[in-house]
Amino acid sequence: MTQRKASSQDPVTIVGGRPMHRAVEVSQLPTGIEQILTLSALDCSLRDRFAADPIAAAASKGVRLQPTEEALLRQTPAETLRAMAEQAVIPRAMSRRAFVKPVAASIVALITGSAFLLCSGCTGADSWDPDGGEAGTDQMWMQIAGHTCYVYLCAASQQDPTKPVPVLLALHDLGETCLSNVQRWRAAADKYGFNIVSVNWTEEPATQQAKDKLAADLGSILDEFGKTYAITPGYRHLSGRGAATPILWKGAFEGAAHAWRSVVFLGGVPDGDWVGAPETALAKLSSGPPALYYVMGTSDAQLDSAKALTQALSTKGATTKLAEVSGSTAEAVLDFSAIWIWLFSHE
Repeated sequence: MTQRKASSQDPVTIVGGRPMHRAVEVSQLPTGIEQILTLSALDCSLRDRFAADPIAAAASKGVRLQPTEEALLRQTPAETLRAMAEQAVIPRAMSRRAFVKPVAASIVALITGSAFLLCSGCTGADSWDPDGGEAGTDQMWMQIAGHTCYVYLCAASQQDPTKPVPVLLALHDLGETCLSNVQRWRAAADKYGFNIVSVNWTEEPATQQAKDKLAADLGSILDEFGKTYAITPGYRHLSGRGAATPILWKGAFEGAAHAWRSVVFLGGVPDGDWVGAPETALAKLSSGPPALYYVMGTSDAQLDSAKALTQALSTKGATTKLAEVSGSTAEAVLDFSAIWIWLFSHE
């Protein structure tokens, strides 16, 4: 593998600020290794699996390795593999057009191509052809209020950052990265003109303290983002999946509820005994909670809790919708444009 010193015209950074011992440009790595290193840099649990068994880790994310890549990974010590993932260089602030040219096409596929590494399910039926001309969107990494975020801008913000547009702040599930949210929501963002701020909260092990801090920082993240890209007043929305649901509940329903217009939970259940003691679970509920769109699979063990939660919220005057999907939430194919219309229309 070769390496090239980064220039001022080609900014690079270590995601999350890890010390850079040497700058290895992702565009100069073999395609499959490039993909699995990028994902491992963004997901601490995958990083552990990659160091222990890189071939199996790549297969678990659908990354196809060439025989030469497999041979290289097999002969590389585990500690070296971990160091490679920790030192993987992610572009700090590249537009989609800039992203396509200097960085290998396989990295673009992480975001704009197949869903093989974006999420295990709940992918949505929407698709986007990255070669179908300019879609009017930009994508970039940003450090916002101390959090690593991947930002997807609609055409209006790209053309005029001072023009207010709605924004969706999204948190992914464990075993995913912030790129998963771009896969889910990008077509709706293109069609309806809203921005996506996707926080990569699983880059390092998520302690309870870290989760509580993120819940408290949700509003600050959008406040800071809004200094660069204007947000339509009253149109701040949240999306979370699985393990992120308790974080969003704490930040939006037990925090500054008035700051959020609506929230979607893609599976997961907030902490509390929602079936046996819903009033106790709602003890910290803020006044004027946001509207809630709750997706839960009919085969999910948490379905009864989701039903009890939405019913309890309704008794407090909140607008709620429980969308039961056949099978498990993780395997559901959802219409995210329809979900966005609901989120946008309710408060």
